[in-house]
Amino acid sequence: MDAFFRGAEAAMTRTDLLSAVLSTEGWYCLVGLKKSSLPKQVFVQTLEEVEIEVEGLLSKQYDVYFACAKYENDKTRTTDNVKTIKAFWLDIDCGEGKPYATQGDGLFALKTFCKDVGLPKPTIVNSGRGLHVYWPLTADITRQQWKPVADRLKIICNERGLDADPSRTSDAASILRMPDTFNHKSDPPLNVTVMYISQAVDFDLLKDKLQVADLANNDGIPEHVPTHSNELTRALMGNKQFKFSVIVDKNVKGTGCMQLARLIADQETADEPKWRATLSVPAFCIDADTAIHTVSEKHPDYTFDSTVEKVQKIKGPYTCTKFEEIVPGGCDNCPHKGKITSPIVLGTEIAKATEDTVQLILETSKPITYTIPEYPFPYFRGKNGGVYRKSDEEDDEDAVLIYEHDLYVVKRLKDPQNGEVIWMRLHTPKDGVKEFALPAVDLLTADKLREKLAWFGVIALKKQMDSIMGYIVRSVKEMQYKQGAEIMRSQYGWTEKNKSFVVGDTEISAAGDAYSPPSSYTEQLSDWFIPVGSLEEWKSVVNVYDKPGFEPHAFGFFTAFGAPLMKHLNLKGAIINMVNNESGTGKTTTIKAMHSVYGHPEELMLIQRDTMNVRLHRLGVMNNLPIGCDELTKMSADEFSDFSYAVSQGRGRGRMKANTNSERLNFAKWGTMMLCSSNASAVDKLKSLKSTPDGELMRVVEYEIPATKLISKQEADEIFPKLYTNYGHAGRIYLRDLVCNMEERIREIKEIQVIIDSKIGLSNRERFWSATAACNIGGAIFAKRLGLIDIDIARVFKWMLKEFTQMREEIKPPSTNHAGVIGEYWSEHRSNTLVINDQVDKRTGVEMLPILEPTRELILRMEPDTKKLFIIAKKFRKWCSEHQITLKDVLNSLTADGVYGGIVKKRMAKGTKIGNIPPVDAFVFDCAKGDFIDPEAYISPESMAEDAANEDK
Repeated sequence: MDAFFRGAEAAMTRTDLLSAVLSTEGWYCLVGLKKSSLPKQVFVQTLEEVEIEVEGLLSKQYDVYFACAKYENDKTRTTDNVKTIKAFWLDIDCGEGKPYATQGDGLFALKTFCKDVGLPKPTIVNSGRGLHVYWPLTADITRQQWKPVADRLKIICNERGLDADPSRTSDAASILRMPDTFNHKSDPPLNVTVMYISQAVDFDLLKDKLQVADLANNDGIPEHVPTHSNELTRALMGNKQFKFSVIVDKNVKGTGCMQLARLIADQETADEPKWRATLSVPAFCIDADTAIHTVSEKHPDYTFDSTVEKVQKIKGPYTCTKFEEIVPGGCDNCPHKGKITSPIVLGTEIAKATEDTVQLILETSKPITYTIPEYPFPYFRGKNGGVYRKSDEEDDEDAVLIYEHDLYVVKRLKDPQNGEVIWMRLHTPKDGVKEFALPAVDLLTADKLREKLAWFGVIALKKQMDSIMGYIVRSVKEMQYKQGAEIMRSQYGWTEKNKSFVVGDTEISAAGDAYSPPSSYTEQLSDWFIPVGSLEEWKSVVNVYDKPGFEPHAFGFFTAFGAPLMKHLNLKGAIINMVNNESGTGKTTTIKAMHSVYGHPEELMLIQRDTMNVRLHRLGVMNNLPIGCDELTKMSADEFSDFSYAVSQGRGRGRMKANTNSERLNFAKWGTMMLCSSNASAVDKLKSLKSTPDGELMRVVEYEIPATKLISKQEADEIFPKLYTNYGHAGRIYLRDLVCNMEERIREIKEIQVIIDSKIGLSNRERFWSATAACNIGGAIFAKRLGLIDIDIARVFKWMLKEFTQMREEIKPPSTNHAGVIGEYWSEHRSNTLVINDQVDKRTGVEMLPILEPTRELILRMEPDTKKLFIIAKKFRKWCSEHQITLKDVLNSLTADGVYGGIVKKRMAKGTKIGNIPPVDAFVFDCAKGDFIDPEAYISPESMAEDAANEDK
């Protein structure tokens, strides 16, 4: 190694390096890179965790990197999330085809650069082929402090000919190789090791070496603001202006520049150097046109033109040092001596923006204009942005910087659960405009507010955050006098009078898209509605359903476009259930494709283990957006019966408030369609529950998804995963069309519904089927017009007609054969039946012995000689209630047939050993009338013995 770097070659572990160049506060970020794999990024909080993660990456042959800064949270490795920095760095590439052929050449260039600039020796890491260079600092600094110095370091590297990667030098989110790992770009891999250990450097010393002026804190300005200063510094400097009248006022008060005060007073006798020095300050102030003449008009050689000509030759305001050279001792006893670099800074004031200032932000090539409101007094917006506050000192024209970027309250909102909420907007030069909501309860707790604001990119340390808190609170208080709080949306879907539609954090209307702050009900899902990827890539996936044979899948997918239309046919909801007991038929993928129209294909979907309350809550949040539920197989018949009614009724369960005798507000209301999948028929479950489940069956559209080989597993694995990286675009385009053309689209849907009803013969009984078919087919037609899908809708329409016709034939209206109800009850309770004649033996005069005795509790009594059937009334009523059968209808029908004989008091056990049991109320039926029931089918010894044996098992 070159002698310049010798003398500190003791072994240094990777944790030693991290301790030297990284702060103790914040999150470490590690990155693993490998050609054959996606990048692996992980955040940890301790060096012990770093060791564990590094060893894990090494075991999988990753190239291991670490972030050169520490982060506020573990969400993103971006500059906005940087918490602290404790070093400056360079990345010098060496090797064939690189700036330096060998590491030796790179080291020589680095040594020359350090000596030329006067920089101390840095810590150096052998990256395997190149050099990673660090200047560790003695203390942590912020990204705002670090950036202008890093920018200056980059410029000096370029000026002095050191070929270091400029993108890394001034990027706070840079990553460099971790020592004690391997560089796999070579075969065999090369070791990454520490070559030299340096001492920590004082930040101010490093700034001095790089000649970086402290521009951002009003300590002073140089004679020339370098063009390489960072964007934030230039923006802040752009807000500043110098006004000579401010300096004059301070001179009168004795707080200005003593040199200027004397020179102005003695202008009649000032020589040329003093006159020029005096002019150098007002010449660069905004009131120069008058000020240069005010300080010169008493000079014997003064003329207007000669003074203007003299000013034009001055290159900049003179520094304090220059003034002292011209008037030695003139700065003695000055209160500003050593604190400023030029008297002109005493005239600093912040240029205010005009009241109607607007800022144009480009987002996806579409210009959006934001009107920035006038800030509440004493706060104001700088000419180039930022929040400032007038000084608290009386008659003091200075202003205090509150925050570097535009940050302001847009409006007050009312969240149904969290109370008052503040909607804010943040403008940043690289990330555009961010809009977010803050609960008012967090505004008065510094730690909570700092955490919430940092999440959205408002980065500030404690002292500055206190100032920001005061500004926001003042803004809210003033706004309370100007406008009422708006209600935050607790649901997605159609708003009042169907004038707009909310999806995610966007409210779509004919006037354009607007930000809709998520409420406590919607915030967990809103991020999943942010469009990702491209519309064209998404279309290439869903258009697979255009293949013949995919009609069942396509119809289910069309629910995405049908659901927002359901409420306009005056229905609350319906269920579409796709059935097949095999896996791999595409049921779940169809649900994901449906969700991808509006957002993430999987995160929006309900799953089997979700509770009923979760399902109803999600329905309420989604409101008019489609919702999918994968795997209803394990849902019981009773649960599915309740669920089908809930979906179609469009509201969740009412609940009482805790500790009070009143109901909670029920926000769980909707009008949508739910697309479900199941391995078993839900229709069969409902039929097993009761004899006439017509109400539930009419709310469910169920069809089989056939096993198909239209697409291979390899093709499916290649095509459908694209849904995870391309979604959310089509839905917004579709909804804009609906919102702008609502009346016409409703008319078209109703026309389609009439056609469907006439072709299938649907009646009011099948109104849910009719609406489901019309919405899905109509919505698909609208989507195809917009170019969102390219699927043969006519072919799907033909399949739908055939499927719904078959469904109508299989699910008949409930039968009016009420005799069958008695037969069904008797069949279930044959082992509870006593068969015995009612008449006495004519020869002996005693009661007849039982023909068959019950093996279970006695509920029914059959008398063969009288042909009468007796059923205990209490038991039969309960059974009818459980099976949702209207007992009154059954009895009225059998009365009309002459079968039902009313209620009698009957000793059910008469003629048996326990015949002395008191009589009970019993329904009596005459089995001899008409075609009621043939008792022989129920009371043969063989059938009753078989029933008893089955029950014993």
